[in-house]
Amino acid sequence: MAATDDVRRGLPALSDHPVLLTLGRNLAEYWQEESRELPAPAELEAFSAEVARLQVATDNLEARILRLQQRFSPPPCH
Repeated sequence: MAATDDVRRGLPALSDHPVLLTLGRNLAEYWQEESRELPAPAELEAFSAEVARLQVATDNLEARILRLQQRFSPPPCH
């Protein structure tokens, strides 16, 4: 257990190491620009905006359908 605890305590120090920070930035750039595995921030923002726009359009369509159903539904029988 002690060895595991020593490793866990050392991980935060490793994550701040300049070589690892550079490696992380380089990998992120490669995955975004070269392999296209990750979207660029602008692409992610555009996608999120489109999802939000579609959500509003869907909500508006749902409200319109409900209004039309109420308008054209036969009155309830008592």
